[in-house]
Amino acid sequence: MTGASVVSGVAATWEILDELADGTVLVRYRLASHPEDTWYSRDVREGDGLRSLCRCQHMREDHARHCRDADRRMADVLAERARGRTAALPAPAGTRFLTCCAGYWSATIGGACPTCGALGTALVPDVDLDARPDGTVTVRTSNVHAYHALSDAGLTRDTARVIADGCGSVYRSAGLTKVTLGDRLAALGWRVKGRKTAQPSLFGGARVTPPSPRGGAR
Repeated sequence: MTGASVVSGVAATWEILDELADGTVLVRYRLASHPEDTWYSRDVREGDGLRSLCRCQHMREDHARHCRDADRRMADVLAERARGRTAALPAPAGTRFLTCCAGYWSATIGGACPTCGALGTALVPDVDLDARPDGTVTVRTSNVHAYHALSDAGLTRDTARVIADGCGSVYRSAGLTKVTLGDRLAALGWRVKGRKTAQPSLFGGARVTPPSPRGGAR
């Protein structure tokens, strides 16, 4: 496949030399006015043309193949395409997260799976809270990233931190106890260990069902 384009204000012709495993293509460019002047780039196909990923104008083909700038930009392209697939279907009302193809995503961006495009299955996020002797609260999630729990609780970098994918810590300065933090998350539909998720009240809003005496919060 060949074509012509304007690169940095200069007319050039291009030729695809190879299709790489990550979905990019290795391209050789030549100046239209001086065909002997060539350089290499990694781009991505868009319709009948190319979208520039690597803007380095490599003089060697192997350098273009392993360009880190192209790797980063291709990751952005894949994320953009995934968001487009997800937004193709609306998320079911009241859903916070959906799951499909061994992954999950926030319902705020749409209801379709970013991998296969099918409507996802509703996912109720799980969280376990543990009050520490120093006044902090440890947050452990099992099926979504801990960041989501901290964010939903209205916490920031000044009041909490992510320790690992499924673990976070709420600082004492946040002024939240394990119970009040659990109230916030349960009201938003989280399944908090030791208590039930929020149930719709007769007059709207959310009503949290207290835990049974046997399964009370620690």
